[in-house]
Amino acid sequence: REMDCVEGSPPDRVSYNTAIAALSRGGQWRMAVELLDEMPRVVAPPHNTPDAHSFGAAISACGRGGQPEEALRLFQRMQTDEAIPPNAIVYNAVILACATPEHWAVALSLLDDARDDGIQLTANSFNCALAACEAGGQW
Repeated sequence: REMDCVEGSPPDRVSYNTAIAALSRGGQWRMAVELLDEMPRVVAPPHNTPDAHSFGAAISACGRGGQPEEALRLFQRMQTDEAIPPNAIVYNAVILACATPEHWAVALSLLDDARDDGIQLTANSFNCALAACEAGGQW
């Protein structure tokens, strides 16, 4: 479903990123992923491809919607198919999405990956990892 645009203003990457972020805050992960997938078809080139902000918001939506596997799929797609390097915000989103009893070890592995990739980790990065440890009962 294409994002409706304001009269006279075609949607751009910023519009899509804003909409995806809003859907994330509302836990609407399916719609967020749909907008992410729709962006290349609707937004005019050259800025018609998702960026790290787009993926970060969609990954966050998946996390808030209790979909860690979908968050991991998007994280992989971002790096492999789209060749977009993740930043600290994206790593934090995917680590927090993996803060589940089944995925806590993946979250800690992602924290190590971020450090190995030279990402400047923040207090929030470690808080996300702590949430994963708590979810996994690893105290």
